Amino acid sequence: MNFKVVHYSLAVLILLVFSSAVYEINDHSQTLIPRSLDEAINELTRNRSKLCVELVTPQALSVGEVCLSNTQDFLNVHFQTEEGWFLTETHLAVTSSLEEIPRVGPGIPGLGHFDYKSTHTSGSTEQMYSIALDSLSVNPGSEVVVAAHAGMVNTLEEEEGAWGQGDRFVKEGHPATYFTYMLEQP
Repeated sequence: MNFKVVHYSLAVLILLVFSSAVYEINDHSQTLIPRSLDEAINELTRNRSKLCVELVTPQALSVGEVCLSNTQDFLNVHFQTEEGWFLTETHLAVTSSLEEIPRVGPGIPGLGHFDYKSTHTSGSTEQMYSIALDSLSVNPGSEVVVAAHAGMVNTLEEEEGAWGQGDRFVKEGHPATYFTYMLEQP
């Protein structure tokens, strides 16, 4: 058996045993109440802050979400689709200011110029990007500007583009949006 598989399996087993034994005291009844697995994982990973925004089409249809969290050294960005939707491509720009988002035309973001992009095979429902904070020239405690786009297709083979919900780049016309994320100090 591969050592990495054994190491990962052992870590999962330890996490499951630990999380099943974690309890919190209810102040009113003084009884022990099991905490959720998510709470135990967050406590163990010290991921106290997570931001999730909806992936929204120009017709205001929610087709998934983009979630951000960070460690001392990395920003993690996770695209996840709703049931019945699949990724065909993802584009991600993360900068320290709005002016640094690549643009084409009058304020419209240039997807082809985004630093992080990927095409996806049929059936992909998620994409994770882990970005070194030093490559962004930012530190925990700083705010970053994020433009997240996904090309998608549904089970009826209808294609759609979706953006991480936020403020529009231009008031009318192009549906592109951006949002901000405050990097937590772990």
